[in-house]
Amino acid sequence: RSARWAALGGPERALWGGLPLLAPGCQGPTIVSERAVVFVVDDDPSMRRSLEDLLRSVGLDVRLFSSAQEFTEAERPDAPGCLVLDVRLPGMSGLTFQQELAKVGVALPIIFISGHGDVPMTVRAMKAGAAEFLTKPFDDQVLLDAIDVVIERDRARRRDAALSRHGLPMF
Repeated sequence: RSARWAALGGPERALWGGLPLLAPGCQGPTIVSERAVVFVVDDDPSMRRSLEDLLRSVGLDVRLFSSAQEFTEAERPDAPGCLVLDVRLPGMSGLTFQQELAKVGVALPIIFISGHGDVPMTVRAMKAGAAEFLTKPFDDQVLLDAIDVVIERDRARRRDAALSRHGLPMF
């Protein structure tokens, strides 16, 4: 585990002052899930298994998909998280999938991974809103640190949205 991850209390850390927040639009006791979820979309089964082992070792919930279509068809929890997305996928490339997600308003932070990345591809991904672009093979700790940063950003975005919907001040 990274020192930053441990200092933050890992994936079980409370959203705001130790209190759970109401999910956007909810009137009752439903809360925004605290357990972070990392969605991995990669067509290489060994890469998916390797990432699953790594991410579960630091306490993250991991959901694996072999294609953009499989991810799109799956039910996904309303939880803080991110998408670790391979650039080269069967059917639809990761870059095209990033554009499609943006068109339908999916605000999940994206960390691209690629064994064939180049500067123009990286620039395109980052301009379209990717949080990070890592070239395979990458250092496990670099990926974990990137995931930590984007999950915290997603938590903050969700917290701010919940506060705004309930007319509470954002801090």
